[in-house]
Amino acid sequence: MTPWLIRNFVVLDNIVILSTRTTSITEKFIDYKKSEVSFNHYGNRELSTSQIDSVLSGTKTHFSKTDGIPEGQIEEMKQGKFPHRYSTLENLANRLIDLWRPFKFSSNYYMGGFSYMGPWSLKHNVSAILCYGLLLPFFFIGLYHLLKRKKKVAIILLSILLYHSIIHMLFIPYTRDRYRIPLESIIIMLGVYGMLMVYEYFIKKKTIRLS
Repeated sequence: MTPWLIRNFVVLDNIVILSTRTTSITEKFIDYKKSEVSFNHYGNRELSTSQIDSVLSGTKTHFSKTDGIPEGQIEEMKQGKFPHRYSTLENLANRLIDLWRPFKFSSNYYMGGFSYMGPWSLKHNVSAILCYGLLLPFFFIGLYHLLKRKKKVAIILLSILLYHSIIHMLFIPYTRDRYRIPLESIIIMLGVYGMLMVYEYFIKKKTIRLS
């Protein structure tokens, strides 16, 4: 991340870790001049019970003049799926799920519980499953075997994954699957290793049967 820290400081004239969304936190601890790169989002705005009722009746379709309530959200609110303020645990869990999910066929609320995100498109789901989702089960198999054979290497790789996840859970108001891209090389390597271990297992089993 060091090259990006340098780049962000030069371009944005501020200390930006991961993304501009983190400046609202870093500026509390680092005595640096305020800038205009802090992140705001209309989804932080809560909907009161009366506002929800007005959405359901069809009289309210916007948070403001520019930010419309998605049609999918209106339909789901009519079915009883309302936005609500997330607890700290709900926020952390949603960030972790959105960071590591291999597909998304349903909608959810994020960023405090009031921002709506619909399901992924078919193209997005197919590409995510083929590029990442299929390898995920084999990743765990590969990690298990690596822990048995080269424990220190496995711990280092696992530590990188955990560090990246924890940083995003704590400092980013919401996460996306694209934030996982820097780590996908680890997923791919361990996933392919896991596939080799599965192949080796079945070859040995077949050899035993033949003998």
